[in-house]
Amino acid sequence: MEKAEIGLIGLGTMGSNLALNIAEHGHRIAVFNRTRARTDAFVENSGALRDMVVPCYSLEELAAAIRPPRPLIIMVLAGKPVDEQIEALRGVLSDNDIVIDAGNANFRDTMRRFSELSGSGLTFIGMGVSGGEEGARHGPSIMVGGTEDSWKRVEKVLTAISAKFKDEPCAAWLGTDGAGHFVKTIHNGIEYADMQMIAEIYGILRDGLGVIEAQQLGIPATAIEAAVAARVLSSIKDERQAAEKAYGNIGVTRISGDKDALLKDLELALFAGKIAAYAQGFAVMSGASKEFNWNLPMPTIAKIWRAGCIIRSQMLDTMAEAFSGGASTNLLMAPAFISLMQEAHPSLRRVVARASEAGAPVPALSSALAYFDSYRQGRGTSNLIQAQRDFFGAHGFERIGEQGAFHGPWGSGAAG
Repeated sequence: MEKAEIGLIGLGTMGSNLALNIAEHGHRIAVFNRTRARTDAFVENSGALRDMVVPCYSLEELAAAIRPPRPLIIMVLAGKPVDEQIEALRGVLSDNDIVIDAGNANFRDTMRRFSELSGSGLTFIGMGVSGGEEGARHGPSIMVGGTEDSWKRVEKVLTAISAKFKDEPCAAWLGTDGAGHFVKTIHNGIEYADMQMIAEIYGILRDGLGVIEAQQLGIPATAIEAAVAARVLSSIKDERQAAEKAYGNIGVTRISGDKDALLKDLELALFAGKIAAYAQGFAVMSGASKEFNWNLPMPTIAKIWRAGCIIRSQMLDTMAEAFSGGASTNLLMAPAFISLMQEAHPSLRRVVARASEAGAPVPALSSALAYFDSYRQGRGTSNLIQAQRDFFGAHGFERIGEQGAFHGPWGSGAAG
């Protein structure tokens, strides 16, 4: 039998769908799962792709089934199982083989594994995969961290199976060691903020205006309700119920006024909140890029998020253009986003204010507004914090336009 071009370990939901995606794009794949029955079931259900799949029932058989140098994807639970799998593979793989961790790894673990395998003959890639089950099967967004040489060796397969945006593959090499998994982590953070803000807008529609009204106006309640379902998974439900009893269930006050105007404000508020979330995410990535010497390509990141991943949006095209045009590390300073936020932030302010008056919790939207207001304030309030630190601990403070550290005339009230 013809040898496989690539291998995959772990035939759970994501692994199975990724394997089928690879096979469907014409790349023969060898698969292995710790449980033999799952491997058999996968092969049985692979349908017309059966001839592109090579089932293996031991790591030795898996290694023998892949054409050297072997790229091998690991799709197992993050953490210790990945380390155990890598250790087991060291006994069966050869020099120049590539181990690709495609799970939701902590980027620091990826950096450690990259370092540990350095000099071993094996190459390590940390690969962020976004898009869930559907993305894995039909085209995810793929974020790769590792050596550029190792990326080039698997680029053909990964770009083939990735999502496409106007025929551009949503897969890219982003930097060394943990770069790919770090970018995936920021993606997930933006996704979480995005869902939370959608849920907050839903809460205002449901409790402040009536959700039936929202449905009559054609608002996509199904997607919003899915976001709310994710938020329901709270570990402190008992505490919230106890607090409700303690303070009384006063509910949310119905919001009156021009509903058309409010609905427009809700739309723009969500837009402004999303911009703030993206700005924070890209700012964090920029900081990490400097810290870890990754040289993360911000325009490329924006581009590979345009399809396949959870947070894909039309704004990402504008973000890619902004970074390509030399935007600063913060999107809020890009000319295109300055004009967008100038239009949208008054609505965000009104929505947060109305929600607060009505008793509707909007923590993510409130945070986005506070971040925007703090960012655009040339002189903040940390000068008072410096003064307090000097008063209580004699830490000193700096003065505008003067060099050196100073102490205030606190007298005997200051701590020693």
